[in-house]
Formats: sequence, C-alpha cells, structure tokens
Amino acid sequence: MNTLFDDAEMGTQPKPKTSTGVKIVASKDKPLSKQQQTFNRLTKRVENLQKEIVSESEKMERLLKTYSEKVPSLENAIAENQIRLAQKISRSTDSIKYGKRQLENIGIVIVNLCDQAFATIEPDEDAEALYDQWSDTTYKEEVEMMEEEQRLMMENMLRFEMGIDIDLSEMDSSPESFARMQEKIQEELKKQKQEQAEQSANRKKTKKQLEKELHQKEEVTMKLKSLRNIYISLAKALHPDTEPDPTEKLRKEELMKKVTAAYNDKDLPTLLKLEMEWVASESHNLDKMSDDKLKLYISSLKEQVAELESEKTSLYHHPRFTNIARFAHFSESVAILKIKKEISEHRKQKKSLEEIYTIFSQPNPKKEILEFVNQSIEILDRQSFWDDFGRPF
Repeated sequence: MNTLFDDAEMGTQPKPKTSTGVKIVASKDKPLSKQQQTFNRLTKRVENLQKEIVSESEKMERLLKTYSEKVPSLENAIAENQIRLAQKISRSTDSIKYGKRQLENIGIVIVNLCDQAFATIEPDEDAEALYDQWSDTTYKEEVEMMEEEQRLMMENMLRFEMGIDIDLSEMDSSPESFARMQEKIQEELKKQKQEQAEQSANRKKTKKQLEKELHQKEEVTMKLKSLRNIYISLAKALHPDTEPDPTEKLRKEELMKKVTAAYNDKDLPTLLKLEMEWVASESHNLDKMSDDKLKLYISSLKEQVAELESEKTSLYHHPRFTNIARFAHFSESVAILKIKKEISEHRKQKKSLEEIYTIFSQPNPKKEILEFVNQSIEILDRQSFWDDFGRPF
C-alpha cells in the first residue's frame, strides 16, 4: 500500500526519503488548533520513521557484511575440525585398548562433536556413518524425531495461541510445503474471522457498538466521497491545457498521470499525498484546510504511522538478518565489536581443535585422548545440570 510520503516500490530496499516540508504554520494572530497540531505531529512522525527504517536497514546491511565476511567460513572450518577430531578419536579405538567406561565416555564425546558439527554443516556419508556407529539412534532417526518435535510444537502453538487446528504431518522442509502451510493458516484465520463476524452479528448490539458502526460507515462514505472530490479538484488544477509554460505543463502532465492512476486504484493515501503537496507548494494554504479534510488526513497518517512502526519492527525479524538478529538492538559500534569478538573466539576454537588433532596424531595418544574426553564429559555434565535447574543470575 502506498502511503502519504512513500514513493518507493514495494519489495525493494528502503531508499532515503527527502522531507516533504508538509507542515501547517501558525499565523501571528492565530495559534494552531488541536487538530492542526496533531496533523503536524503525525507528518513529522512519518518522516522520522521513514528515516529510521532507512538508517536501521543500512545498519543491518553493514552488520551482515561484517558478519558474513568471516563468521560463516570460520563456523564451517570449526565444524569440519570437530568431525575430523571425532573420526580421529574413533579410529584410536582400533589400536588402543580402553576400558568399558572409557569407551562409553568416548562414544558420548564423539556423538557430541558430531551434533555440534551437524548444526552447521550437512554430514557426508562418512560423518553420518561415524554418528550411527556411536549413537543409540541413527542420524536419520534423530532428524525424523527433531522434525516431529518441531511439527508438534508448531501445531500446539497454532492451536493454543491462534486457535487454529491444523495437521502438519505431511509438511516437509521444501518451500512448496511451507507455502501450503501458510495457505492453510490463512484459510483458517479467514474462517475464524467469518465465524466471529457471524457471532457478533447474531448478538444484540449495544448503543455504543451501533454508534461505532455508524461512525465507521460514515468514515468509509467520507473517504469514498473525498476520493472523487480530490480527483476532480486536482484534475482541474493540474490540467495541462490550462498551462502556457512548457516546463510547468510537462510537470503537470506527469502529476496528472499519478493522480489518474491513484484514482483508478482507489488509492486514497496517494491522492491525499499529491493533494497535500500541491496545496503546500502552490497556495501555502494548509492552515485553511477544513476540519473534515484534516480529519481525513489525520486518519490516513495514523494508519501510515502504524504500518511504518510495524515495518521497522519486522526489519529485525527478516530472514535475511537471522544470523545477526541478536546484534540488531545494539548501537552499530557496539554490534561491530560483538561480531569481532565472536570472530576472535571462533578463531581460537578453530586453532584449539587443530592443535588437539595434532596431539592425537602422535604415537599412542591414549593419555591425551582420555584427558580430552574426561574434560568434555565434565563440561557436558555442567551444561546438563544448568539445563535442568536453570542458570544462576
């Protein structure tokens, strides 16, 4: 939906907006009315939100660039080293004699290394076989259980939070399947809305509800009437045949095309924008607008403010920025420092895994392997404890 101050194409990256300069200025002998003040406040809020969206979008792109240059490649390298290390430990059991308890712990550590690696990279046949060798369940079984868990969580969320009862058992990870699920949800939501409307219609309405409905109908009627009135008014003012100046005539022709397109699309916000800008640039009579016209502008501006605030919030949840969402609400300088710190920690982890692998490649590394395994088991036990009882503040 086009809005009062937005000419950008839908689906494109936000572009910097220039100030419209649409503002009602008080005269020396007459202060602004409450509605005029509201109008000015909303136009300013719209402009500020547009600037904030552009600014935040540009910030997110810069953060994503900084993150993408180093982090994914380091995470992949760490995952590959974890698999190599797990394979090295597994092969050591062919030449080194371990006790039963030691072998159990080795299996736990190998599976944990694989789990961490598989969260980043897709396992090849050798890695999957290694996992299957040491795990009580196969990798494919684990994936199926995880998918089933996610499906049940999604079904419960839809049922208890949105009141939608949908069977997602046939859903897979393909985009087509996801699109079908979205379509089902939309159908259910539409059905819910219709049922609620029917129930509401069957209930006896209070005087307040009837007054509200009447007010809403009046608003719709006023908007439709205004759509035609604004079009006729602008068509008269912008008609190119009445303009002798060639440059101005060309400008009016272009404006008239926009006016006609907006009218044909019943796009009231765009017509309001064109009218407001025309009035402001040609006659400087914004302060003389009628109360009805001001109400119309204010209503449309409020809708736009809500849409822009929603757009700003959704920016942080856009799939493109999933990997950097945790940095989004920090200032850019702080977010960059946090990303750099993460890069530094990844480098240390990668180097540590490579050094451990080198140590395990020496002759008879039983002592070193058992030390690593015991330390890993201690860490896993601590993690399990805090997962069960909650981490301290």
